[in-house]
Amino acid sequence: RQMMPVYRYLIGLNLRFDLIPRILRNHPMLLTASIEDTMQPVVDYLKGIGLVDQEITAMVRAFPSVLLLDVEEDIRRKEQYFASKGLTNMRRLVTRLPAILTYDLDNAIVAKYNFLEKKLNLSSFEVLRFPAYFQYDLETRIWPRTTFVKALGIRVDFVGLNNILAPRDDEFCERTVQVPLEQYRGFVERLPPATGISSMKDSHSLPRRRWRKQPLAKIPTVDGRLQDEE
Repeated sequence: RQMMPVYRYLIGLNLRFDLIPRILRNHPMLLTASIEDTMQPVVDYLKGIGLVDQEITAMVRAFPSVLLLDVEEDIRRKEQYFASKGLTNMRRLVTRLPAILTYDLDNAIVAKYNFLEKKLNLSSFEVLRFPAYFQYDLETRIWPRTTFVKALGIRVDFVGLNNILAPRDDEFCERTVQVPLEQYRGFVERLPPATGISSMKDSHSLPRRRWRKQPLAKIPTVDGRLQDEE
């Protein structure tokens, strides 16, 4: 009984007929979600920030779970957080990184933004330049790559987060920092866990969570010596 209204609704979003069965198989919760209370408010929000029908269709096709989000709890909290950081153009963020609406605010977005500000000393401008920053894992990608760049004495903002995070390890070494791949892998092996990094919370914007400063970690230099993290 619920399947046909959902099916017709997805057709109304201009999704291809042959894609809808696969979307429903992979996201069966869509079949029990309310069109009026859940799906349509998400679509209305996307239109409200300036997305056109074609962009909404592409977003739902790539990330069907976006239709299951709660606008107030899942989306507007993110919007308010980004606004507190000076990022008020949600259309730009969503069109350049559609999955950002599905990311966990506390454990993904806030932690990575605090790392950007407090460890890399970068601003919201870098997020506007490279919103895909938020799609990379903090512990296994952002922390080792940026720490290696800093250990080489290279400014992260000079190189650009896109050039640091997007390439494969071999491309990163060859094109971005121009060092042997073995040197980077050896550095990562000696690099201590990013203790406390993933638990960083913005105590001002999210008072329910508190972040305690962690002891300085010993960071290996490119030649293998250890030094205190700055």
